[in-house]
Amino acid sequence: MGDIVPCIYDGDHLNDDLNILRNNPATKRDVALLTAFLDEVASSEDARWQLLRRSAENFVSPYFNCRAIECFQDDGFNLYRLRPLTSRLQKYRIIYAFDTNDASLHLLAVIVAVKD
Repeated sequence: MGDIVPCIYDGDHLNDDLNILRNNPATKRDVALLTAFLDEVASSEDARWQLLRRSAENFVSPYFNCRAIECFQDDGFNLYRLRPLTSRLQKYRIIYAFDTNDASLHLLAVIVAVKD
């Protein structure tokens, strides 16, 4: 991979998920913050590099952590979850994939995390 910084692309269903959140009175105010958060991640080379790590804890600008989804990694799929750490967005998880063919990141879904 060398010095190629991965680009981030919206997956086919990311905007659908954001629209679902936008149409829900409990989450509609968070969509603008989620969009700004994702834009900030996409504009930061350091943040994009962190997204390639199997686990990155407490990255500060923007504030997030990310982790490989082990059950998919074990089956050969490069799927990860990105968790914003700001208080208002902590309940969300962004599922993303790394495409080794062109060293790109694809944002696949935004979900509300289920509490244990």
